[in-house]
Amino acid sequence: MKKIFLIFSTIFLLISCSNTSQKQLNDIRARIKTNKGDINVYLYPEGAPITVLSFINLAKRGYYDNLNFHRVVEKTLIQGGDPAGDGTGGPGYFIDNEIALSWLNFYDSGMLAMANAGANTNGSQFFITLREINSLNGDYTVFGEIIDTKDAKIVSDIVQGDIIESIEIIGSTDWLYKEYKEKIEEWNKILDANKDFDVKNDSNKLEETKEKNEN
Repeated sequence: MKKIFLIFSTIFLLISCSNTSQKQLNDIRARIKTNKGDINVYLYPEGAPITVLSFINLAKRGYYDNLNFHRVVEKTLIQGGDPAGDGTGGPGYFIDNEIALSWLNFYDSGMLAMANAGANTNGSQFFITLREINSLNGDYTVFGEIIDTKDAKIVSDIVQGDIIESIEIIGSTDWLYKEYKEKIEEWNKILDANKDFDVKNDSNKLEETKEKNEN
């Protein structure tokens, strides 16, 4: 896993630049709880800080709770995080692509990335790969990866319509919130304004989505 390489490299950086390496050494993870089991992932704010921050903020607000995996491409990827349940929904704001680190790409299965409808249209939808897909490099923001083979097994077991029960964030995120305070405030204003109309809070719409996926 590249996370191992990252830890060794940041230990070296700790000696030369304590402030920078403190952020890089932050071990932030997410536990995506599904009806098939938990998918544990590393998050990489050192490569995609805005993307990771948005994902964390949405997760902590309960935005992803009870949403489904609306798209599954066999032996390729699973995709979820859409409140509309059909690939058209989002949080009401867009974030730009973040493709800054050469090693943070689709080199292997288990990469966590943002879905988009074109450059700089990232919202809440994310996908996890089931194989190496180098053709996606440069077009999608990779911001994490699964931790081990147990997580890979759960990812491979997901089918269309399976549920994201909740997403738990593990590790200290205080520095990230502090550094991008204005961005968080901007997003939360939009989310608060839209929450009364959010499809994910409408149980009837959620059930309709489940039925469509089963048919």
